[in-house]
Amino acid sequence: MLAELASAQACDRIRGTFQALPTTGRPNTMNGTLWINGCHITNTGTRVTFRIEGNGWQWIDEKKEKAGATFTVRQYVRFGFVATFAGTLDVGYDPASHVATIWLSLKGDPDVRFTPIGKLDVDAEGAWSSLLSAGASLLANSPESSARTSVKEQGAAAFKKQFAEGISVAIDLCTGLTRSGIGHLPRGKMGPPGVGETKQIEVEIQPGGVMIFGPQAASKGLTVDVNVTKGATRLSLMCSDQAQVIAKAFLGGRNPTGGSALASRDVRGKASLHVSAARCPISLVATVAPTAPETATLTWRRPAGEASRSSGGALILCPEAATPRAAPASTEAPSRTPNSRTTGRSR
Repeated sequence: MLAELASAQACDRIRGTFQALPTTGRPNTMNGTLWINGCHITNTGTRVTFRIEGNGWQWIDEKKEKAGATFTVRQYVRFGFVATFAGTLDVGYDPASHVATIWLSLKGDPDVRFTPIGKLDVDAEGAWSSLLSAGASLLANSPESSARTSVKEQGAAAFKKQFAEGISVAIDLCTGLTRSGIGHLPRGKMGPPGVGETKQIEVEIQPGGVMIFGPQAASKGLTVDVNVTKGATRLSLMCSDQAQVIAKAFLGGRNPTGGSALASRDVRGKASLHVSAARCPISLVATVAPTAPETATLTWRRPAGEASRSSGGALILCPEAATPRAAPASTEAPSRTPNSRTTGRSR
């Protein structure tokens, strides 16, 4: 029964969400976005087949050596993906912490299709150009197609490696907050805080790029506390359908503009954005401010109590939990699940 309930709810919780992607070699710095816009689950008992699809983008800054030459990819790589996982569902509950956990353990390798979108700009150096003109038949691929093949293979391999560890969803019944991510969380543990929950996870944005987070329930309002540590950013809070307009534009190679914001401002240093009660789930959209065309870095956080109230609050009565339980700022553990997120019960 629990497996069927979990299967029925899982897709509704992740469909339409934007997940942050970590920088290679820097797991606590996010520089890409994964947009899950399709989800389908079938189950027989506790055996499930889980299919998700969508799009995304990530800043890539890499050099490759080949045949004595160097080529560089330094841009946002846009992509589409379809991933199918087969496995088993298990459910656990810890009465002491009031945390329920759903685990999806995979059986076999996931089937992943990863497709780059648009042109990859390859900056040739050294002997690469002359090598191409003299012996193109030997090399078979142009720099762009070589980079495209590399990105396609690396993207599929990264998806497989991530999801091979399984997926966990933990629900704090005393607050109604949910955390989901890669790996097998211990019973009774919510896992480390994700982007938007802690100031220890940084977001990095390049000029012309965009980062989108959420959406989150905002029936009791939504507040975002931001600290821009480098450059300047334009931050907007908007209904999720408007954020999707921006995502579609960026995937199509256009500037990440459009959409109607409920609140927006250019920020240097510390600031807060707030919208009152909203019927729509709200996403945070961040770009480099037009007045400061340089790489921008920031951290942001939504108060845990506000998130809990907007999502409907506690699922059970916990007299000892007057407020959502959160680690003190000085003891927050860095996130080990880069794509973990916190949601309300309505998502």
